[in-house]
Order: sequence, then C-alpha cells, then structure tokens
Amino acid sequence: MTSTAKFPNAGLSLRVLARLLSYPDAEMRCHLSAMRDALHTEHAITVGRLAELDVLMDTLSSGDPLDTEAIYVQLFDCGRATSLHLFEHVHGDSRDRGPAMIDLAQTYDKAGLYLAPGELPDYLPVVLEFVSTQPPHEGRAFLSEMVHIFNTIFSALQQRQSAYASVIGALLKLAGEEAQAVKPHPQRQIRTRSAPMRTLFGFVFGVYPYICLTVFLVVSLIRFDQNQYSWKSDSSQLLRTGSLRWGSNLFHAGILFLLFGHLLGLLTPHSLYGHFMEASVKQRIAIYSGGAAGVFCFIGLSLLIHRRVFDARIRATSHPTDIAVLVILWVQLVLGLITLPYSWAHSDGSVMLILADWAQRIVTLRTIEAEVLVNVPWPYLLHMVLGMTIFLLFPFSRLVHVWSGFASLGYLFRPYQVVRSRRLNLPPGHNQPQPRQPGAGV
Repeated sequence: MTSTAKFPNAGLSLRVLARLLSYPDAEMRCHLSAMRDALHTEHAITVGRLAELDVLMDTLSSGDPLDTEAIYVQLFDCGRATSLHLFEHVHGDSRDRGPAMIDLAQTYDKAGLYLAPGELPDYLPVVLEFVSTQPPHEGRAFLSEMVHIFNTIFSALQQRQSAYASVIGALLKLAGEEAQAVKPHPQRQIRTRSAPMRTLFGFVFGVYPYICLTVFLVVSLIRFDQNQYSWKSDSSQLLRTGSLRWGSNLFHAGILFLLFGHLLGLLTPHSLYGHFMEASVKQRIAIYSGGAAGVFCFIGLSLLIHRRVFDARIRATSHPTDIAVLVILWVQLVLGLITLPYSWAHSDGSVMLILADWAQRIVTLRTIEAEVLVNVPWPYLLHMVLGMTIFLLFPFSRLVHVWSGFASLGYLFRPYQVVRSRRLNLPPGHNQPQPRQPGAGV
C-alpha cells in the first residue's frame, strides 16, 4: 500500500469544494473570502487550479445574486449531463439506483456521517463531505472510483463554458487525474440585469401568464353566454374552394399535433416518463415530430393567408381580425421553427426541462422563478410571449370555434337518437308514398 505521506491532507479543501457546488445563497456568498483563504492555506490544490477557482469565486461574489442563483439552477438542476447526483449518470432512473443509494447511505452511517432531511447520498457535495473525513489515501481511492463520472460532468461544464468546471477539475486533480485547463467566460455566464429589466422580466413570465389564462377562460365563457351567434368559424368554403382543401387540412392537422404535443411535452412531469425515457430522447422526438408537423402547418397556413389576402371575393368578406389572427399564427409558427436549431444544440434536454418546469408551475399555481429563464435563447422567449398573447386574443376572435371542436367529442358519448316513422304500423303495401294526383295543389 502506498504511504499516506504521498497524499496531502485535503479535508478542508474538499469541504470548500463541496460548498462551492452548493446553492449560491447569500450565506454561501458571505463565506467566499474565508473559503478562498482556506484553499490557499492548505496547499492541497495546484496553483493553476487555485487560479481557476479564484475566477469562479470572483464571479459568484461580483455577479447579481438573482442571476447567480438562476444560473446555478439552470446548470445543475435542469439537465442530466451536469447533474450533481452521481447515480443519475450511472443508473439513470433504473431500479438499480435505489439499492445503490442504500449501500452508499450505509457507508456513511458506518463512518458516523448522517444525512440531513431531504439530502440524497449520491449528491456530490455530500460525497465530498464524507471523503473529507476519511484518511487521505482512502479518500483519494474513493474519489478515483468516480473519475469517469467527474470526467462526464467536467466535459459538459466545459462545453457550456462554465466557471464551475474549475471545481470538477480540482476534484480530478485530487483523484490523481489530469484535466484540461478551464477557460471560463464569466460575461457569458452571468447576465447582469438592471432592476427595471428584472421587474419587466418577472412580470412577463411570472404575472402575464395568469392574465392571459384568466382572460382566455373568463371571456370565452362570457362570450358563449352572451353572444352565441358570433361563436363560429365563418367558413369561406362556399365562396371558393380552390386551395382551401389543401391549406385547411395541412394547417389543422399540423396545428392540432403541435397543440397537443406542446401540452403533453410541457405539462408531463419528468418523473412520469423518466422511468422509461431520458430527457434527451424526448427532446429528439419533439424535434423530429414537431419539426415535421411545423412544416406541414407552415405550408397550409401560408396557403390560407395567400387565399384570404389575394382572392378579392374572399377578402371582401373577411374581417380585419381574420387576417390578423392568421398572420399572428404564422409569425408564431416561424418562431417555433427557428427554435429547432437551438433545441438541437441543447439536445440533452436541459432547456426543455427548464421550460417544462416553468409551465407546470403556472398550471399548478406554484411560485414561478422567472429568473431561471434568463439564459434561455431569445427565440424561445419570443415564442413563449407570443404564445401567451394568442391565448389573450383567443376569446375576441374566431378562434373560439376551437372550443366547439373539442365539445363535438361529446357526440361520441350521447344516447342514440330514436327516429319513429308514421307508417310503421300500416298493412303491407300501404307504407309507400302515394303518387301525386294531376291537378293537386302544392
């Protein structure tokens, strides 16, 4: 066995690294100076890695607190590739994860380390706390068993140009592995927003959704109760068929697939499908199927707009809101198609999980952390804002006929209509219509 002297005591440094990987709340940021001193005093980490950790701590201390916390949540809580729960990388959501958790918890119990309520044994800061209590050679051996997981997380953080990669790089060094130098980009990592911009951002993604949903539901009910004559689609099929058949079918098939796809994708908790499907797989399914449906819908909607704008007879009978609704839907569809390359760039499903959590919080009336969306690419944000606006405009336009379309499903469950003939009980040969007599009146 190698002598203990070969391995410097890194207990204090490991505890500091564990704290750096914890949620960057106000208490943690207040201790950054003491944490920096502890790392430089113990000399367990190389000078180069210490410089990288200094950049991370400078970023945490100088950045806007809300932005810093939002970045952490987006980075570690919304993507499997950078998850700090180690068994997430090994077992995923398989049944093997439970027994592995139990074995690790029992290892902690034997060492006298007891988990706090809500803590999971495979959470990396907890693992580092345990390793910091072990003799140096045993701690290094324990870390070396997880090197392949550290490399996975390190690569994902490097790809995102995150300063947090410096922490994993330091762990790899303590485990006896070499990793490439970290070149973080703090300005890309943290977006500083002024107080008015944060207020506007919070309103648009925290309050505006509820305004749109309230108007959508309440005004639709009022219109159905007070003005049922206007509850129609105002079909122009009788005026001219032409491209209507192709345009209408492509549009309706595409838009219905996209509508239900968005509802199912955003409102289904990850815990329901995570047992048999990874977030990255779901993301790719959404890209392929949603992209195809979006193209079909785009073709159909473009045909409908061309028909309504350039056919003089149809345009003469069109209300301005009819054309406006088609144009708004067309712009929304284009924004959705623009998001496809961004979705492919985030094929691990991290952005999808962020947006799904936001939508689920709206529907379940939970607190919305709008700042979590701060680093979401701009096409998603515009797509979301316009989508909410469509719900706001819905009850004031012909879109209300969508309600009737869903209500028509009730016909599948209603009782059969009983139709009785007046000639059922007549003798045979007398139940046929009598021929009209010449000269009979109308």
